[in-house]
Amino acid sequence: YLHVFKPQSRLRVGLESYHTNNDRNFFYGNYQNGRYESDVQKSNRFEIDENYWAAYATLDKVWKPEFIMTLGVRSEYLERKGTLHNNSENVYKDDFSILPNATFMYTPNDNHQLVYALSSRMAYPSFKNLNPFRYYISSTVFRENDPTLGHSRIFTQSLTYILKRHYTFTINHMTGKGINTFSTPVEGGLTRISARSFGRIHIIQGVFNWNNSFWDNRLYL
Repeated sequence: YLHVFKPQSRLRVGLESYHTNNDRNFFYGNYQNGRYESDVQKSNRFEIDENYWAAYATLDKVWKPEFIMTLGVRSEYLERKGTLHNNSENVYKDDFSILPNATFMYTPNDNHQLVYALSSRMAYPSFKNLNPFRYYISSTVFRENDPTLGHSRIFTQSLTYILKRHYTFTINHMTGKGINTFSTPVEGGLTRISARSFGRIHIIQGVFNWNNSFWDNRLYL
């Protein structure tokens, strides 16, 4: 829904929803007596249903021709219900998040423009990383994921300066909870491989772009 207060001010609101069913039926067979027999230490079936609902609102405001602002907020609810059919183990996770975003653009003249943007999003574990089945890779190494693995809220900031419409200088900063795969020794001389969350990650990036047109706009670089 779009509501225009004035030509310089408008509000956008909306709803979003989806349902996903993911059925991972992994068969690992050993060839015996002329046919493949299922290996119970490797074959598994993990089924998961995901329900997602979101509501969002965005306000666009032109304060002056030189200054434009966009403010937004998004609320998300995610529900996951999974079943490991090998032993009927159930997995349930749900999460409610509020995600802000904002953009401020200042253009004092045709030769200079400054833009600051803040955005946020949720990074949820993949379906396979919620599967609690213990999968043996060898006699001493197995993979066993954690169904309680949490999500990560990702924040991204960027500051962009555009000079004479041809030169763009950008600094980006992204931060969020880290998720990676770790190998951990456990009892009995075994090694477990699993996806785990750890600390926070910070990524800083600088970018320079140049663009121009030649021969009456027939060639763009």
